[in-house]
Amino acid sequence: MLFTNAVTLAIVVITMGAIQSHAGPIIPRADEELVVISVETIGDQTLHWYGLSNDVPTPAPLTKKACGDNIVTCSGSRQASTISCRVLLNTLKSSGGNTVPRSPRAVCLSQSGNQCCTSWAKEMSNPLYFRNLAPAVEKIINNCAGGNVSGLTRDTNLAGTCTTQCLSNRPNGCS
Repeated sequence: MLFTNAVTLAIVVITMGAIQSHAGPIIPRADEELVVISVETIGDQTLHWYGLSNDVPTPAPLTKKACGDNIVTCSGSRQASTISCRVLLNTLKSSGGNTVPRSPRAVCLSQSGNQCCTSWAKEMSNPLYFRNLAPAVEKIINNCAGGNVSGLTRDTNLAGTCTTQCLSNRPNGCS
């Protein structure tokens, strides 16, 4: 009888673990048009925050163990000015404790007719800070930059959500 109870308990524990591990991840919504949801001036730099027009908060997916690797892929299209991207990076770093506005999916800095944007593929429900965006931006610049830069990092940990983060001249298209 004791053996049977132990086996039953083991089956219940294994089953509960399987149910919990499948309950967390959220299926991403279809890519929708991003709109300007906020404009912020920091020093002499203006940041445009982009998000979904029908913003509905969703729970953040569970972070994978491999998340945070920031695996870089460089791109030859949608390239942004490396100078503008470095200014964006410095703005994110110097304002690191600031909270990102309600559920955006991109932030862009425009300078001298050039635009540099960092965007991410999944919505966040946990607080996201400017400093959370800086490591992937810096890694893309360091690995991909010439006069212009465009690229993405996979397995990027943003506020506990494992996502793709992009750097380019546009606020949308990161997947």
